[in-house]
Amino acid sequence: MSYHKLLEKQLRKFLPEELKDHPELETFLNAVNESYQSLDRERELSARAFSIAEEEYTAVNNKLKAEIAVKKLSIEKLNEAIGAITGNEQVTDKNDLLHIARYLSNQMLQRKNAERTFTSLITNLQSGILLESPDRHIIFTNQHFLDLFGIPATPAQLEGTDCSNSAEQVKSMFLDPDGFVTTILELVKKRELHTGDLLDLKDGRVFTRDYIPVYTDGVFQGQMWSYTDVTEKKKVQDAIEESEHRSRLIMNAALDAIVMMDETGKVAFWNPQAENIFGFTSSEAIGQTLSELIIPKQFRFAHERGLQAYRESGKKSVIGRQLQLQALRKDGSEFPAELYIISVKQDEKEYFCSFIRDVSERQKVKGELTRLSLVASANSNGVLFTTTTGKITWANEGFCNITGFSQEEALGKTPIELCRGPLSDVEVLRKVVNSFFAGEAFSTEVIYYRKDGSWFWGRSSSQPVRNEKGEIIEYFGIIEDITAQKESEKHFKDALEKIGDNVWEHDFETGHTWFSNSNNALLGYSTSELTENQRLWWSNIYPADLKLVADNDRNYKSGKMDSHTLEYRMRHRDGSIKWVLDRGVVTLRDKEGIPLRITGTHTDITHIKQTEAELENRLKQFKSLSENIPGVIYEYEFRKDGTEGIR
Repeated sequence: MSYHKLLEKQLRKFLPEELKDHPELETFLNAVNESYQSLDRERELSARAFSIAEEEYTAVNNKLKAEIAVKKLSIEKLNEAIGAITGNEQVTDKNDLLHIARYLSNQMLQRKNAERTFTSLITNLQSGILLESPDRHIIFTNQHFLDLFGIPATPAQLEGTDCSNSAEQVKSMFLDPDGFVTTILELVKKRELHTGDLLDLKDGRVFTRDYIPVYTDGVFQGQMWSYTDVTEKKKVQDAIEESEHRSRLIMNAALDAIVMMDETGKVAFWNPQAENIFGFTSSEAIGQTLSELIIPKQFRFAHERGLQAYRESGKKSVIGRQLQLQALRKDGSEFPAELYIISVKQDEKEYFCSFIRDVSERQKVKGELTRLSLVASANSNGVLFTTTTGKITWANEGFCNITGFSQEEALGKTPIELCRGPLSDVEVLRKVVNSFFAGEAFSTEVIYYRKDGSWFWGRSSSQPVRNEKGEIIEYFGIIEDITAQKESEKHFKDALEKIGDNVWEHDFETGHTWFSNSNNALLGYSTSELTENQRLWWSNIYPADLKLVADNDRNYKSGKMDSHTLEYRMRHRDGSIKWVLDRGVVTLRDKEGIPLRITGTHTDITHIKQTEAELENRLKQFKSLSENIPGVIYEYEFRKDGTEGIR
């Protein structure tokens, strides 16, 4: 094999003959030979390049001269551009490119500082931020975004990542996964600002989402997504809205007109009762000047002046006070109104909330009651007026005389509070209270107590006073001292008992029966043994006579009779049969005439019945004897007219 001539020379001089044909050495010699040949080729190229360089030097030199001229012109233009951008002449030597470079470097440093500040701001926002390039690769995201979506990575690791399919990856977190993806695709397609989307997550959280497209000189540069966890804020907002909703329902259901006015005097709220009282609908009233709607002309100036004085001084002359004044309806009619005003703060604004009640009917009734009170004042019985809760609002002199309480002591108290005592029948008082709060008229007799502790029997009657709408506005009652009557009844009962009769009284409303004798000879029981006297009596009526007594009871309850006289049998405790003469009469009725109480006597007529039975038996014996004796038997009669003869 032939080698480079220089290599051949070296081999002949230094390589032993026995190694020239060695196969392993041949590879090495070939590599050395290639190096020598490469060196020759490089020398040739260098020589050629030097020759060309000499030829081109002149052209390059000329070109550089031209470029220097262009450079000077460029520096001038660059300086002018910088001045136009900054508004200041920043470069004094227009040929000093280094000075301009330093200036640009400083501007770039300031921009980088601004970028770092912006990045720090975004990083520390309490919203999750995702900034995407136009092809939907991540330019920037903050840690809060990763935390919101539970992404196990750092913001730096996600930079440059393709996020075009990220919505599909996290959609399972949302209650409406398909809607979440669809909306994102629509926003990316439209590239228009969109804020305030509420997103409900399956774990109960709530996010808001904002989409912000980024444009520079009308060219789309990318888009920014902002996600904020508003769960707690939403709960508070929902609670506030629920509270406002409940308040509005309460205000709308209120029996009073509720009108809210802002600081300028404009109507801000108008409930349904305000519509009923004033005649204006809510849509007609809201936004209008309140004084022009419901305040009569003669009072408007004073209203406006008071409102102006409050705006200037803050002095609340009518806030928290109950007022009575004239108000104006839509049809121009005026009416007396009761007004109460409170101040309400909302969203740093002050409103005045007025509770207004039409008291026309009350004043009308009050006038009528005033006339009645003149009559009642002269009545010896106790006459009362109470509120719908039973509190006394007026009492005549008769009530004060009967009870010993002054009007001042009685006002604001209930009659039961004043006059209840140890002997007062609790059941009767409970019935009175139940009838009162049921809006029913009632009449009852019960023991009352005077201020000095003495007691008297009183008959109480009460009935509700209603307005034109049928609504109860107060109660009217009369208390009559019937102690003397009760004493007379007691003497009568005592007399009957001494004769041998048992006096009884039955209350149809309570079902309670009272016996005067502590020992009931007809039954053989002491009344102290059993408290249910009615049940004791009915359970011992002879079975064959039970229908007779039951029919009598039904006739009383239906109002078909007002007195009775019955004879029937009773079973004594010892098993013997007793005959009773039962007489009774109605002593108290309701307004429909139905008996409420009956009083009567039980007389033991067993001996009479036994005598009658014996006489009847003797008569039968006599007839049987007369029919079997031979001869004539006749009856001689002495008549009432004085004549006599054979009958």
